[in-house]
Amino acid sequence: MRLIEVKIKLKSPAIISSKRTKEGYVKPLRYLPGSTLRGAVISSLYAEGLLNEKDLKREAKNPSILASPAYPIIDGFKSYPATPFVGKCKLCGEIYDLTEENTRNIMESRDPVFHGECEECQVPIEPLYGKLISKRGEVEVGIFRSMSVGIDKKRGVFAKGMLFDYEAIEEGVEFWARLRIPGEIEIDGLEIFIGRGASRGFGHAVIEFTKEYEVEVDGNIFYALSALTPLRSIETPYRATIRIREIYGRCKQLQTGWDIEKSKPRPIIDIVESGAIVVAEVEHFKPEISAVGIPLEVEDSWITGLNVLTPISEYLAAGRR
Repeated sequence: MRLIEVKIKLKSPAIISSKRTKEGYVKPLRYLPGSTLRGAVISSLYAEGLLNEKDLKREAKNPSILASPAYPIIDGFKSYPATPFVGKCKLCGEIYDLTEENTRNIMESRDPVFHGECEECQVPIEPLYGKLISKRGEVEVGIFRSMSVGIDKKRGVFAKGMLFDYEAIEEGVEFWARLRIPGEIEIDGLEIFIGRGASRGFGHAVIEFTKEYEVEVDGNIFYALSALTPLRSIETPYRATIRIREIYGRCKQLQTGWDIEKSKPRPIIDIVESGAIVVAEVEHFKPEISAVGIPLEVEDSWITGLNVLTPISEYLAAGRR
């Protein structure tokens, strides 16, 4: 298996919704979830004849092709989810990032410090935890809204009362991500369809190989590039064990998608939002942990795209470039 970093460019708008509302799919994510990207890559590899039916069944029972979440690249800079120690002034927009200072505090067994007021405006700092930031500041991607009609399949005409609004990420947006793929597969130039509405032209994207992925672990403080399952001990399929001592982050529940093989929703699970700071001991560290995370089997369903723990130095270096 190869661990690689890739760039993903949207050739058409992509509908990556966080959930469906009464108005339609109008709450789009600003990133591509790892499980969604993984599914798109596997589907494309199958369509290209690079995977067969046996491979698909194996991936359903024992996932080995994996993906991290994909985050936007803005003006040539990668974006990352902000840690709990990042905030922004509501008036002047100045961003304050205390992650490096708090990393030292944690290493030296001191309590982390949080923002109070803006030095210039003397107004409270607004937390940015989980929102996307880059060297240039807070990140937004272009979004547009459109309306579609439902089709009555029996009559071949529009269905009465079936109007749906869509909010989609604009074409041209680029993302970066990491993949775990078989060594014999060449993924550069692979076309994928990601998100909803592929039959209507949405979600067409192209993957570009960037580099082989390598990582050096320089301590026991990690940054959660993805959402994290808040377990004290995580057994990995890479013959490594993670024992979590402390998590600085915010918990919520996550609907983990639809299981195509079983034709039913995957379970709702508790997670810590991406951007969390994690103090952990890792036995027999494997680079997959930082590249594509740790898949977990929950209620007979495999959940992927979670538990991507990179050394905190990666996040800190990205903020200085």
